[in-house]
Amino acid sequence: MTKLLFLLILFSKSVVAIELEDLSNCFQTIEINNIPVQEGPDLYRSQTMGEFTQSPVFFDENKIPYETLQFVLFTGFDSRRPGWYKYHSFILPLKNFHLRTSKNTLDYEFSGNVLFKKNYSLKEIDFYTRMKVEFDGEVYKGELWHISKKRQMNYYKNFVLAKLDSCRNEHNSR
Repeated sequence: MTKLLFLLILFSKSVVAIELEDLSNCFQTIEINNIPVQEGPDLYRSQTMGEFTQSPVFFDENKIPYETLQFVLFTGFDSRRPGWYKYHSFILPLKNFHLRTSKNTLDYEFSGNVLFKKNYSLKEIDFYTRMKVEFDGEVYKGELWHISKKRQMNYYKNFVLAKLDSCRNEHNSR
């Protein structure tokens, strides 16, 4: 009986799928576009963060702000320019999106028009974003795309991240 219970626990842990909630965390950035990332002297500024939030600039057709997963990817520190930390922010709307998950992968995709707030007015723009992530038990390896023809944006990043035990802040940094 104990062997059966052990096998059931082992099997249940091995089939847990990665979910969007797993990305609402803080991470150490190991690589961006296959290049190791240099952390800065302030570790709290050298982390990638995912956070569920209401967007201040993206609205649906009813002018209601989108609930989003804002994923701010730390892309490096420029030691030639003190205090120069680089980030790239990706917005994942949590309405009318497609999500496919399996044992250790997540594939998120949003494609459509959104209302974008600029200079106190709303303008309709095209918006495509995709995030593919694989978790191998130690690190998250993934890719992010964002494309908007009206805003002349075409961004792509691949990454390797390690989840932090807790988010760094200015009090628990170096």
